[in-house]
Amino acid sequence: MKASAFRKFWHYFKVFFVIKKLGFTGRASYRLNFLLLIFAVSFQMILSVIFVRTVFSFVKEIAGWSYFESLLVLASYMIVEGAVWMLFGQMGAIKDLIRRGGLDSLLIKPVDAQLLVSAWRGDLEDVSRVFSGLAVLIYAISNLNLPLEFILFNSVFYFLFILNAVAIAYSFALFLQTMSFWLIKGHSLTMIQDSILSVSKFPTDIFFNKIVRFVFTFAVPIAFISTVPAKIFSEGFNFIFLLESFAVAGLFFWLSRKFWLFALRKYQSVGG
Repeated sequence: MKASAFRKFWHYFKVFFVIKKLGFTGRASYRLNFLLLIFAVSFQMILSVIFVRTVFSFVKEIAGWSYFESLLVLASYMIVEGAVWMLFGQMGAIKDLIRRGGLDSLLIKPVDAQLLVSAWRGDLEDVSRVFSGLAVLIYAISNLNLPLEFILFNSVFYFLFILNAVAIAYSFALFLQTMSFWLIKGHSLTMIQDSILSVSKFPTDIFFNKIVRFVFTFAVPIAFISTVPAKIFSEGFNFIFLLESFAVAGLFFWLSRKFWLFALRKYQSVGG
């Protein structure tokens, strides 16, 4: 049983890897356009850092977060957003696959349709978001005067938090894009997705209203995308946070998967 599950997982991993390899090769084939996209993405990240620097030129801290601690949050957001766009950048195409009948051809393939619609294309240029985030993270950590042992120990758990954050962001995106099954045109879904996730570039502690903070922690768990991972370096390891991170990531992935399967059962294809 375990061997069979492992073989299935390994098979899907290899399919995912092949899809990414082909997609990245095609994306980078137009070199000038690719370089311009990298520049545009990097410039966007620079503007985000400038914005935070501008805010802290007027105040010393916000909701208990210093400038460099806030950069930890921004860096985590950059890394997660970059990973999601790089790996699952075109999930918004689900609406077009449904409208034009392209989903029908995916459903008859011997691979899970969710994997295909999620990974069929990624934006390779968004790797610059990840590297920009890592650069900001290193810069922030180096200015917090943390002990080397503290940094090395918590970096392992930070990586786990980031993996969970990517799973949460992916699940949220899939849940929203699955609504395309009931909408004629779901272009607004991607805008909603980006608008909500972009809030995670700021510490959720800035929301003093307890209800709003609860919503952004558990209902729409943007706190686990950047704020909670950042607290690994600003406050140290917290085992409860780690358990909550795994629980929220697992729950949201399960819910998004169930919602996707429910939508497929209601789908009648272009032939009716």
